[in-house]
Amino acid sequence: MKKRLVTIIISILLLTLFAVSLAGCIPKKHYDNVDKKLINPNASENAIKLYNFLLDNYGKKFLTGQFVNEYAGYSQDKFKDENGEMSVYKSNELQAVYKVTGKYPAMVGLDLEKALYSPDENYSIEQAIEVDKRGGIVLLTWHWNSPIVAGDTSHFYTDKTNFRLKNVIFDKNSAGYKTLVDNIDCISEQMKILAQLDIPVLWRPLHEASGGWFWWGADSGKEYVELWNIMYDRMTNYHHLNNLIWVANPQKGGDWYVGDDKCDMLGDDPYYYGDDLRKEYNKDRANSKRFKKTYAISKNKMIAMSEIDFVPDIELMWKNNTKWLFYLTWCREFVCVKDKNSSENLVDYLPEYAGSYTTKEELQAVYNNDKAIYLGNLNWKK
Repeated sequence: MKKRLVTIIISILLLTLFAVSLAGCIPKKHYDNVDKKLINPNASENAIKLYNFLLDNYGKKFLTGQFVNEYAGYSQDKFKDENGEMSVYKSNELQAVYKVTGKYPAMVGLDLEKALYSPDENYSIEQAIEVDKRGGIVLLTWHWNSPIVAGDTSHFYTDKTNFRLKNVIFDKNSAGYKTLVDNIDCISEQMKILAQLDIPVLWRPLHEASGGWFWWGADSGKEYVELWNIMYDRMTNYHHLNNLIWVANPQKGGDWYVGDDKCDMLGDDPYYYGDDLRKEYNKDRANSKRFKKTYAISKNKMIAMSEIDFVPDIELMWKNNTKWLFYLTWCREFVCVKDKNSSENLVDYLPEYAGSYTTKEELQAVYNNDKAIYLGNLNWKK
């Protein structure tokens, strides 16, 4: 009897360990079993074409990407191409990557931060048009400066504004609620230029939801999801932005996830933290732990790195079966050398690769990998 009891206990322990190990694994069938249709039943022709291209390559290839940061001063001569035309591919970040790899990324990340209150200083729409003409893929994010209502300060960081979503989001008659909708309408009007040209956009609004450092995530997931739903309904059903592929960036699951019916894919922003970033990166060069956590949020969506510091190791991604769809390195010091001649109050950057995070050799290894997709071998329009 005693032996039998011991045997039963050991069996239970082994089964428990086996179950735990399975919970941390990504089934190979995941890459083929994600949602095959966009959530918008009226999605545009090119949005569907791009989404199908991403589906076909998920788990097989890895798309390269880079954010650019060119607001004020974009009209300078250094951003003009050989024909004297302004070109996003002359931006500091894309030039820095090109000088190291001889290639441009497949994806370009752009930001609509200035589009709301200083539209003359924002060039993201025209830059998106150029990226599309070149055959590239556009991802748009929005550092949304909080709505300006009586007595409020405006900023996208929580600690720099006294605007609180919880005070307005469930009161449609409040000035704050109406201003939220007005802001969405203003951005939508500018984005209609891309919709009219049927330029598909990976749309990543309200990013890094559960972090709390942005005002849209400073309260609970309940308020956040409500804002997402308002934005989705307004942009999709009122403004008919049918060219959007919706990228949710919840960071955590639970109440912060908008649901499989309100997003097309999941983005995670796996920055490394600590006194020695290189040391932390070396512990998990494929960001496999973060992939598994994101997979736990929804098993039905493609998973991508929507913003990063270190570019991951492709071979380790494949070895660990945590095959991110794409990555987008953040801009400025994450890629470029700081200009020593910058003024004290304004830090400028040069079109030279810094290597402070991903080294030149590591970046070259990514772009030269046969699984990597860059602008030169990207063919989603065919």
